[in-house]
Amino acid sequence: MKILVCYKWVLDEQDIKIVPDTLALDAGRAKGKISDYDKHAIEAAMQLADAADVDVLTFGTKTAKKSLKDVLSRGPGKAFYIMDDAFDKADACVTANVLAAAIKKIGSYDLILCGEGSSDAYNEQITSRLAALLQITAVPFAEQMEPSGAYVRVVRK
Repeated sequence: MKILVCYKWVLDEQDIKIVPDTLALDAGRAKGKISDYDKHAIEAAMQLADAADVDVLTFGTKTAKKSLKDVLSRGPGKAFYIMDDAFDKADACVTANVLAAAIKKIGSYDLILCGEGSSDAYNEQITSRLAALLQITAVPFAEQMEPSGAYVRVVRK
């Protein structure tokens, strides 16, 4: 089974501070990390397939390049990275379109996993938008997945 996991590089919430005078958020010293929800998707993919059959894909600014070493250390065989400085202004529609175009270029997969949402925006739109653009079935909010022959049995929340 060939699996692709889409993930997002986000600011680490524990590094974001509040400016006492204005109560504004200060992310100036915040380090990046793979979104916690996406870490779960990567782990699920690794449990379903051999490492050589799991690839990962991310879209982000130059800072997302820092994620490649971390994500590959989690077991996937290949990582694909789309860099665009305009990513910070990209909404879920733009992001899904970029990911869909990349997937069409990379090749076909038996299963594409996305985290339930991202640790930062948590808008829960990428999975559905990506499925619509790729004309594949989306099964959001998976709680359990187990291989069953050529299929994957999914239990939803």
